[in-house]
Amino acid sequence: MFNLDFTLLAGADIVVQQAIGELIRAGFLSCIGCFFTFMLISGMWMVFKKAGHPGWVALIPFYNLGLLFEIAGWPFWWMFAMIIPGVNLVVYLAVAIDLAKSFGKHATFAVGLALFPFVGIYVLGLGEEKYQGHPYRHQT
Repeated sequence: MFNLDFTLLAGADIVVQQAIGELIRAGFLSCIGCFFTFMLISGMWMVFKKAGHPGWVALIPFYNLGLLFEIAGWPFWWMFAMIIPGVNLVVYLAVAIDLAKSFGKHATFAVGLALFPFVGIYVLGLGEEKYQGHPYRHQT
C-alpha cells in the first residue's frame, strides 16, 4: 500500500553532522571575534582616557579611528585614506609610529603595535607612560 523509499534519507545523518560541525565552528569563531573586539575597544578606551578624551568614544565606529589619528597628531580626515588599498598600509604604519611617539615609545614598539594592535593598545593604555602630546609632524 505505502511504498516509501528511504534511500534518500540514508545520508542525512552525515549532512546533519556536517551542519552541526559548521555551527560549532561558526560559534567558536564568533566568540574569538567578540573577544578581540572587546580587547581592542577596552584598550582604546584606556588610551583615550589617558590622552584626556572620554573613553566611551571607543564604542563609536569611525569616530574612534579618527580620534586615534588626532591623538597621533594626524588630522581627522586622514582616516578616509584607510579605504584606499595599499595606501592604508602606509598610513596605518605611519600613524602607529606617531601614536607610539605620542606616548614616549620608540618606532620599534610601533611596529609591534601595527602587527599586534590588540596587545599594543593595551600596553599603551595600561603602561606607565603619560600622553606627551602628538609628535611634531602632521599638526594642523
